[in-house]
Amino acid sequence: MPPVVIMVLRGLALRCPACGKGGIARSPFALREACPSCGAPIETRTGEATGGMAINLLATTILATVGVWWGAVFGTVPVVPLTAGLMVGAVAFSLAFHRHACGAWVGVLYATRDISEAPVRVQAGTGRSGAGAGRAGTGTPGARRMARESSAAARQSAPESQNAD
Repeated sequence: MPPVVIMVLRGLALRCPACGKGGIARSPFALREACPSCGAPIETRTGEATGGMAINLLATTILATVGVWWGAVFGTVPVVPLTAGLMVGAVAFSLAFHRHACGAWVGVLYATRDISEAPVRVQAGTGRSGAGAGRAGTGTPGARRMARESSAAARQSAPESQNAD
C-alpha cells in the first residue's frame, strides 16, 4: 500500500500518521498537539481543522445523498419520516465522525509534508516554549502567529507592488 494511503488511514483510525502508535484524539472534538508516543506534531497551526471539516461535510453529504436515493428508489417510507430520519442521522454521523475526519486530514498533511512546525507548549509563567525555548521562532504562541501572519502578508503584497502600472 502506498505511504500516502497508510498515513491517511492511520489518521482516520486516530493513530499518529508518523509512527502509527500514539492516539491523536484528546477529546471528542479536539486532537492533541503532538503524538504521545513519538512527539510528532499533530495540530500546529490555527485553521488546520478546516480540512477535517471539509472531509466531514463531504462524507455526510454522500451518506445523505445515498439515503435520499434509497428513499426515492425504494419508496416504502413516507417522505416526512424519511426526511426527519435523514436529518437526524446526518447530524449524528457528522458529530460522531468529526475527529476521525480531522485525523484523516492530519494524515493528508503528513502525506503532503505540510506539517513543519513543532507544537507550542508554553510553560507556566515563562512565556517560552517548553520544547526548544532557545531556538528562534519558538516564543509565545501569539508571537509565532504574528510572525507567520506578517510573513504571509509580505508574500501577498510583494506581487502587487511589482505589477503597479
